[in-house]
Amino acid sequence: MIRSLSATAKVGALLVLVVAGMLLSSPRSEGALLNQIKKVTASDAHASTIFGSSVATDGNTAIVGAWGARNGGVVRQGAAYILQQDEGGLDNWGETKKLTASDAANGDEFGLTVAIDGDTAIVGAHLANALYTDAGAAYIFQRNEGGQDNWGQVIKLTASDAWEDDQFGKGVAISGDIAIVGARLKGAGGSNTGAAYVFQRDDGGVDNWGQIKKLTASDAELFDLFGASVAVNGDTAVVGALAGGVLGIDTGAVYVFKRDLGGADNWGEVKKLTASDAQPGVSFGESVAVSGDTAIVGAEQEGGAGDFAGAAYVYERDHGGAENWGEVVKLTASDAQDEDVFGKSVAISDDTIVVGAIHQDAGATNGGAAYTFRRNQGGADSWGEVTKLTASDAQFQDSFGSSVAVGGNIVVVGAIHEDSAADNAGAAYVFDLLGPKITPTSTPTVTPTPTITLTPPPPTFNPVGGIAVDTDAGLRPLNEPGSQGRGTSVIAWAIAAVASAATLGGVAWYVRRRVS
Repeated sequence: MIRSLSATAKVGALLVLVVAGMLLSSPRSEGALLNQIKKVTASDAHASTIFGSSVATDGNTAIVGAWGARNGGVVRQGAAYILQQDEGGLDNWGETKKLTASDAANGDEFGLTVAIDGDTAIVGAHLANALYTDAGAAYIFQRNEGGQDNWGQVIKLTASDAWEDDQFGKGVAISGDIAIVGARLKGAGGSNTGAAYVFQRDDGGVDNWGQIKKLTASDAELFDLFGASVAVNGDTAVVGALAGGVLGIDTGAVYVFKRDLGGADNWGEVKKLTASDAQPGVSFGESVAVSGDTAIVGAEQEGGAGDFAGAAYVYERDHGGAENWGEVVKLTASDAQDEDVFGKSVAISDDTIVVGAIHQDAGATNGGAAYTFRRNQGGADSWGEVTKLTASDAQFQDSFGSSVAVGGNIVVVGAIHEDSAADNAGAAYVFDLLGPKITPTSTPTVTPTPTITLTPPPPTFNPVGGIAVDTDAGLRPLNEPGSQGRGTSVIAWAIAAVASAATLGGVAWYVRRRVS
């Protein structure tokens, strides 16, 4: 009979419980894969489609840009694809429409930027020859335009003062009845100061989108690239000037505008944002996003966590005074490395932030990653890292994180150099931060919980694989029988099985107990 556990075995048993508990409760680097619910490629993918160059999502609809898409053999004409949740099955995100410009031409790069709000989407074509070479254009599409569930073009937007090489459409954003389009190279004589244009639905007629305001920086300088990124939510607009800055140094800057400031329907400048640790050449303002009273700015080449590791900065309205937008936190990746380019893309929805890092070595060299942060994670008003998202099939230089979008618990991440459909065809990955849905059954079957009897297994059998720690004999494979002449191996196999399952068959622990 078994008399008692030896002191060594008791310590081993304690290790079993502690390690198993740690494995079950601690986050795992591959845990984010459990949240991936769909990988999407273009239905007509070809080499250098660059699908995923831009992404946006709202509710159960997403839009993915592919500026390299060919249409009828035309090179870099570009396209955007509408995806619908549950199209083709539960939690599937199926393609329902391919969008192209009504006057598409070679080299337009339609789809470089996209945005969506409700039943309205906007797509930028920054190299479209709208009146002038590379002046740029943006196109508005509406759901149910031209038929039930069709997405039809309703208008082509151009700047009222369009000129060659403006790159109008380099940034696009939409919220309700307001659309904003950035033109980062706008400026007389090639000054590249930049501008952004505000359009309003029904201005100038039903379903017309009329220009109501041209935005410029109050302290505009040559080569600021104001309009390189834009975002809008409600009555707040944010515009990035990645080569702007302080006293002529290109540290980057972002400008906040508010509707009705300075007059009805005017969009007045409220605040110029710069990083608290501003440095030249960090691309502060490369990406921007805003939701409610919170804005986020990407600085992909910031070097605080490593050379070109990147960072993102969070600002809050009324932080530091009424209507002030004050910096509340600087975000970096928990596993930051040199040249990650964290901040290449940013997105925010309510209390969730997503930041892309296209050169993070996740799963493969430069495979890329995206990081989610949650408000109040780690303390009041803190933004703590929650999840690192990676592709389930990461490959060398996929550039996962090229674009990111978040809406509720849904996150969409673009990987422009993903090669599964063709070289650099690109892909987009959809994640549900709450995990995939479980398909309901019409008549659930309740299975009684079985009674587990801890019966010692035969010496030649072990129910789990991997490596065990034997408190009497050291490390040995779990399927190795006990040593002859040393008694029977009695394994705490139930606990080991749980630990092994929790680590996907990795490492389990067990103890040998002496018998007489």
